[in-house]
Amino acid sequence: MGNGTHGDHPGRPLHLATRKYVEGFLSTLASSPGIAAWQVEQATDALTILLGSVFGQEWALNPLETEKNLK
Repeated sequence: MGNGTHGDHPGRPLHLATRKYVEGFLSTLASSPGIAAWQVEQATDALTILLGSVFGQEWALNPLETEKNLK
């Protein structure tokens, strides 16, 4: 997410991220070697707080889809 190379948001500011982009990022993170489930959950929580509470994106306050949610 930080390098702006994932999905439909290359180089765009994080506060403009879409739900599709964030869920894609979390899915990629979940399938990355060496990343534990708790790390994906922590990233999900952090993005929910940042995007939903700080940036005011209503969609982020609903549960985000992660590998854990999809199984």
